[in-house]
Amino acid sequence: MSLKAVFRQRHLSQWFICDHFKFKQNFVLCVSISTGAKKPSRGKTLIYSSPQQQRRGNVFRSNTTSGTMMDIEISKRFRLFKPPTSCPWPYSVNREKILVIFLPWLNSKEKHVNKYVQPYLDIGLDVLCAKSKYLDFLWPPSSFGAIRELAEVLKKYSYDHYLFHSVSIGSFNFTTFRVMAKDMLDVSDLNKKVCGIIYDSIVIGGGRGGAMDKSDVVDSNHNSGDSEIKAIDRFVKGIADSIQGGKFILPVLSLTAKLYFSLTKKQTLDYYEKAYGVVVDEPSRVPTLVYASENDPMCDKDIVKQLVRKWRDEYDIPVTLQMWGVSGHAQHLVFHRKEYLDVQRKFFDEVFGELDKKNMGTKKSFQSRL
Repeated sequence: MSLKAVFRQRHLSQWFICDHFKFKQNFVLCVSISTGAKKPSRGKTLIYSSPQQQRRGNVFRSNTTSGTMMDIEISKRFRLFKPPTSCPWPYSVNREKILVIFLPWLNSKEKHVNKYVQPYLDIGLDVLCAKSKYLDFLWPPSSFGAIRELAEVLKKYSYDHYLFHSVSIGSFNFTTFRVMAKDMLDVSDLNKKVCGIIYDSIVIGGGRGGAMDKSDVVDSNHNSGDSEIKAIDRFVKGIADSIQGGKFILPVLSLTAKLYFSLTKKQTLDYYEKAYGVVVDEPSRVPTLVYASENDPMCDKDIVKQLVRKWRDEYDIPVTLQMWGVSGHAQHLVFHRKEYLDVQRKFFDEVFGELDKKNMGTKKSFQSRL
């Protein structure tokens, strides 16, 4: 049950609806905002602070048992979550210098995104959520624009470490981030601050526009008669699945996509191969966690396993692969919540423990110069 209080700020002609909900041990104050004289719908559960802050930057607050959490709507694409300062933090590195950059799947709903954000807020980490758009994949220059905007947003803050967590096609924008880091100084500086990467349900395959040649991946026990599902087909299926009723239009969408990609080969297919080449052959040498499942139609399990082996063997990168036999695309947290969070917590120990070691080394080096 929820307690509702409706009141009106006449001088701003705004309605505010306040709902009190209890989530486990935390009480969250959720507020929906709408301008005009009519009462708004109860669609969004955003947290609002005051009329003055609303005019200054869309700052929303929620009161919890641990303190006050802020949800700052920076733009239509970016939202920054800041947790209460009293959350437990078991590591020596300053958590105020760490930012989690979360890149969700297409058409992700706020209530679902919050389930991924919450584990970070529980340990007191700031989270920047960067939405993905259809155009980011279909027209890569849009993805370039998203990363430029990300760089501009991060300039306003003083974080020293970035942990990227991408889900499904959200990983595509992270791939663009890695590509732009080679040529754009601002992005290159940000890339040097990356301390860990999580890939969840990455959309990946072989063939044209894919990460690897399938023939280089399969082992001698693989049935050569199996037809290869090319990367581009997986991408198209991912887009179709993000649309309500998309499975019914998949055949038409596939034909349209093939025509489109043939006409925009230079801007799309050629770029996809270049981008995946950077991820495969020039990976970030930081702890990496990969969530996947063998039955995911948008993620080639053989490609993923080979990619992980390559990162481990050739680049000595500490990679954790959590692959389930049966799960759902971009739904591993839903189907395997306990195991998902247990693996994630161990990954936190690896990433932030490494930062602890670096900080201790820096302190010892500084002390030796005194």
